[in-house]
Amino acid sequence: MVLASLLGRGLHPALQGVASDRVMRAISLVAGLSSQGLLWALGGGLIWWTAGMLRLAMLPMSYRMGVTALGGVVLGLAVPAGVTKLAPAFNVGLAVAAALAALAGAAQALAPRETRILGVGLVLAAAGALTRQTSLVLVLAGGAKALRNVALVGLWVAGAALLLQGVLVAFGLWWLSTRRARWLSLATPLCSALALAASWLAEPAAGPLASWKLVVARAASQYLAAPAPPAPPGIQVFLAVAGLLMALLAVAHRREAPAVAGGWALLLVSGLDLDVPLCALGVTVTALVATLAAHDPETLRHPITYDLT
Repeated sequence: MVLASLLGRGLHPALQGVASDRVMRAISLVAGLSSQGLLWALGGGLIWWTAGMLRLAMLPMSYRMGVTALGGVVLGLAVPAGVTKLAPAFNVGLAVAAALAALAGAAQALAPRETRILGVGLVLAAAGALTRQTSLVLVLAGGAKALRNVALVGLWVAGAALLLQGVLVAFGLWWLSTRRARWLSLATPLCSALALAASWLAEPAAGPLASWKLVVARAASQYLAAPAPPAPPGIQVFLAVAGLLMALLAVAHRREAPAVAGGWALLLVSGLDLDVPLCALGVTVTALVATLAAHDPETLRHPITYDLT
């Protein structure tokens, strides 16, 4: 998912007019294959873990049916959105459904000590995504009806969403830094430094830029949220890049339970962009795995080979 985000969302648009046609075709091919492959893999995972969640008799039937319905909405909107561009209202619906699924998963994951850290991440991601979608609706409504005060409120709500994203990334950084692995104590500050460098390069500069700086600046601009919060764009770039890099560290940390490490990796890559199909699927899958892991210790250690029997 990190590869799909870096190539498809960041690098491919940034290289337009800079790289040769052959390079652009190669990047477009790899980005397309990784994105589509991941889309179908996450979609299949959503169906698989939904089936597992439905078999948890200790959960109320209303909870299981509600989560299944939310997963169906996410899947039904994410798959078409991966092929063609949807109307803004459908993107908002996709984000809201994924956020509600994340809150439902957090309600189960917060109780057991083993999955509590994942539950906190789900709450932060859902709250931030809902706040960002609220800001988008307010800004669009204020612009359409020429209500300047409504649009202004929407921008400040976008600032609150950015703050929640910062808390999510900071919490992930804290979680990684407290793992019992010496290499992580060195890798986490390095990730922060790289993210800081990317945010500095993303700041507007006077005069022409070198080719490589132009590519970095363009790629960084692809991670800016809409509507833009009342904060320097470098902050958004720092949080996005830091999330991508820390997701790689989470996956590489093999001592952690795979369900928790993989879940946090998906949360950090997705951020608050739940109106993006891959991000919505990733967070919904994380919520389902967190629910299963909270009630089945075997899922915590082996989430992919979960036994439906």
